[in-house]
Amino acid sequence: MMTTKQGKYLAFIYYYSKLNGRAPSEADIRVYFNVTPPSVHQMLLALERRGFISRVPGQARSVKLLMPRERLPELESQMPDKRLQNDATFGRQRRCRGLRFICPSPGKSR
Repeated sequence: MMTTKQGKYLAFIYYYSKLNGRAPSEADIRVYFNVTPPSVHQMLLALERRGFISRVPGQARSVKLLMPRERLPELESQMPDKRLQNDATFGRQRRCRGLRFICPSPGKSR
């Protein structure tokens, strides 16, 4: 049995992976849910302990879902439309619209 919050994280991992062809980073999860880095890390550890995901410690973007899509809740937008989200990781602001924030921002790449 998963909690509502765990379900949201699992749904985000599923949809991010489906849309982008790779697993989300902890920073991607942090930005979407607007939480601290330790909160994301602790949630991933809890999901791994409960057998919902697998991951390789120390390897970036290694999160894999271990449950079928049918058991996941629908993903609800965590951010209202047109809200500007500061992203300290990239040092710029990006306009967030649900899952659209996942697309690369225009401009110089690092």
